[in-house]
Amino acid sequence: MQQSLKINTTPVELTTTEGYEEFVKSPLAADYSTVFPDGADNGYVMDNNSEVVATVALNVRHSLENPVPSYGSPEIKKTSLLKI
Repeated sequence: MQQSLKINTTPVELTTTEGYEEFVKSPLAADYSTVFPDGADNGYVMDNNSEVVATVALNVRHSLENPVPSYGSPEIKKTSLLKI
């Protein structure tokens, strides 16, 4: 079953991994899901009403799917991503 994406306002454009991580910690992204449709250039942060609140650039997707450990960091933060 394919979901339809509704964009009612201009969503935030997230073009860096740091920007994405800050955004998902904010109250604007409460109860969110990050979705990366197969073959799409962008991903979406969607609220619980399936409304797009942010777009996520392809380079951010690659960074989230293939995290690079940083030295001195006790762990790699794992992010839950949905693919549709």
